Amino acid sequence: MAAEMDVVKIIYKKRRYVIGLGAVLVLNVYLLLFFSRSGWTVRIKSILNGNATAASQTAEQAELYPAWVKTNLSRSSKWARMRPWNYDPNSAWTSLDGKRPRGMIWPLPRHQKIIKNQLVALDVRKLSFKYREGSVQCDVTNKAFERYTDLIRKEYEPNMHDYSAKAQVVREVEVQINRPCELKPHLNMNETYHFISNMKSVSIVADTVWGVLRGLESFSQLLWTTSRGQVVLYETKIVDYPRYKHRGILMDTARHFLPKELIMKNLDAMSYNKMNVLHWHLVDDQSFPFFSKTFPELSYMGAYDAYKKIYTPQDVREIIDHARLRGIRVIPEFDSPGHTLAFGKSHPELLTTCSTNRQVFYGPMNPTLESTYEFMDKFFQELREVFDDEFIHLGGDEVDHLCWSSNHEIRDWMDKRDYRFTEDLVDLYMSRLMRISKKRNFKSIVWHETFKNGLQGFQDTVVQVWDQITPENTLSQLTSTGYDVIVSYPWYLDHLRYGESWKKMYEFEPNIFSGSEEMHGHVLGGEACMWGEYFDETNFLTGIW
Repeated sequence: MAAEMDVVKIIYKKRRYVIGLGAVLVLNVYLLLFFSRSGWTVRIKSILNGNATAASQTAEQAELYPAWVKTNLSRSSKWARMRPWNYDPNSAWTSLDGKRPRGMIWPLPRHQKIIKNQLVALDVRKLSFKYREGSVQCDVTNKAFERYTDLIRKEYEPNMHDYSAKAQVVREVEVQINRPCELKPHLNMNETYHFISNMKSVSIVADTVWGVLRGLESFSQLLWTTSRGQVVLYETKIVDYPRYKHRGILMDTARHFLPKELIMKNLDAMSYNKMNVLHWHLVDDQSFPFFSKTFPELSYMGAYDAYKKIYTPQDVREIIDHARLRGIRVIPEFDSPGHTLAFGKSHPELLTTCSTNRQVFYGPMNPTLESTYEFMDKFFQELREVFDDEFIHLGGDEVDHLCWSSNHEIRDWMDKRDYRFTEDLVDLYMSRLMRISKKRNFKSIVWHETFKNGLQGFQDTVVQVWDQITPENTLSQLTSTGYDVIVSYPWYLDHLRYGESWKKMYEFEPNIFSGSEEMHGHVLGGEACMWGEYFDETNFLTGIW
């Protein structure tokens, strides 16, 4: 099964500096591996230069077990792989019987043919990527060639043995791009690629740069090392393309601030899994780390630290460009009218005052004031200049209607205009905000609550479904009325408990709801959500990957 929607695994053999080990959390080694570049460099250098140390370790290991153990016992015998009487091949702890899969790609390609008795030898030290004659040449792929050359050499070169002069060895990967360069990823980008490896050559052919990126990732995963230290891959033919256009991860930087370097590491991990959307939940009640040139007071009053825990325009540009070069879109979310307390720390006039037991609190944005929409329009004008994706996420979830009900001015406003229910105020606010979004040349994404209260129209809006109670009914209702949807409810990563939780996530199908083929066609894809209440820079990456 082509598993673009499987979003919680990474290829360990190839990305060990990204994956967090369980012991990392206990011993706090995590911080060293992920955030100390010099520490990781020392480890690499010790592998490259520590021949004497390695030799002494080998000698010590040779004396570790007595001769009778090594003579009479074999780790490849049937006893080494004995199974319990209640063996379950699908159990979370079932091993691979001691065998490491070769030539396997994650996610599983649409079509792959492997000839396992034909090995293609690769000279990693002299590896290069070159365009075929007549191919389009693009900046995105040029940067990718450098990146994958470095990744592959770092992984395989330290333990690689030289080939004989007579050996037939491949040293070049040919790349062909058929269509003009695209500068940034988008919803309808073509990620199809064709990959062929044989004794004479290795090639990747795609119509677009995005297809080449996916093909390069697959190539890097096909490699393995023989017992003689030779880097090889099987003769392979692949035709691959995604099942869904939208394969994303939600990152919450409002509950806990996440450093820019960590965000980029997460983007790297996403590219290894061929994911293509970073949904950036930038602000919420807790903090406002986005630095706005138009309204600098928002982060000055709303950020956890007005200088150290903010994302400057330069930070945002670097993150977007890092994502772009990996075929990943960055879609910002500025949730409203709820989840907006951080807005109110510098602009309390935007929020609704709520009275409870003679105490005054602040609730959602006030939808009855024209000044609210004037502020948001000006803010969105700046956002259009900062973020280059065609979409913006408007939120629209978990609005506290009781606060509106407790406000006398809002109740008077509703009476004069024959508004019977506070739910109607959500429709009013979101319809106005979607018009502002369109005016500023954004397409809108909203949470499913926006359309649960009867709001109609705005058919170009994409609806993200997190409904944990009746998700299939919600999906059926939305798609039957023509809305495109993003599925998130089965992939709340911050809700994971134990190993078996993964099984449900892996087995879930986005189009499981009842409906016609046309309705299922409105599913753009899915998004795994990592909300930040209990995740910060110490456990964010390990929590996802």
